[in-house]
Amino acid sequence: MKAPTITILQRLADIQSLAIAEEIARQNRIIGQASQQRQLLAAYRETLSRGWRSGQPVEAGTARRAVDFIVASVAADRQIDEMEQQAQQAMAAARMAALALQQRQDRLDDARQRDIRAADRAADIRRERAQPLVHNRRPA
Repeated sequence: MKAPTITILQRLADIQSLAIAEEIARQNRIIGQASQQRQLLAAYRETLSRGWRSGQPVEAGTARRAVDFIVASVAADRQIDEMEQQAQQAMAAARMAALALQQRQDRLDDARQRDIRAADRAADIRRERAQPLVHNRRPA
């Protein structure tokens, strides 16, 4: 592979590497948001639970809203779980892509080193050929 081709491929790999890093960061943010949402739901459920355990009378409207919230929170839990699973799968895929990209970059580095060594050898051969022949004569 020629040096300019290797340079272009390395630049493309660098761009891909940035895109993969951004994707991993995005998925980390989604997982963090899922955790925050789960904590928020848990905190609100705990607040409701404390209200029920207090033994105080509860208005029918309040009880109905609490039941509606619990039903909705179960659905929200499922959505949060799905969102988190998708983010984890996407992150795993991005990490696999990063690994494959690193292997490709390693191969490009190897190709660049081979190209440099070949150019050095060719330069050495040219220098040797450019030197005038010197005959070694033995004294008689």
